[in-house]
Amino acid sequence: MGNLVLGPNSEINSDNISTILSKILPLKNAVADEPWGDLVFELRHFGISTVAQLEELIEENRSTMERDEERSWRRAKEQLDDGSDDEELGTDVGRVRRGVYFTHVGLVRTALDGRIGEENRTALFP
Repeated sequence: MGNLVLGPNSEINSDNISTILSKILPLKNAVADEPWGDLVFELRHFGISTVAQLEELIEENRSTMERDEERSWRRAKEQLDDGSDDEELGTDVGRVRRGVYFTHVGLVRTALDGRIGEENRTALFP
């Protein structure tokens, strides 16, 4: 992916979405193995298929993403402090200790929830 050149009208796909998101989301939230194909399928279902549309989704919902990230991290941190493990936290202990909760896929899904409502997304993609 090193020399990948993407313009605003470039189609997103499971090969390039990681590169795109690494430029517009905090790198601390990234993990090596995310379900990119699933995310691209979900985005396309809701009419998001280009780099520009993805960037617009994230910018429109950045405050929602940041609020949900902070809220989820604080809840997980409290649970960790009370002795909870990975399953109870909803993410792994190391991420919570580093001050992050959502992965890039999770942040994009949070942005999508901000646009269409979580109940609408999870009804189709639980």
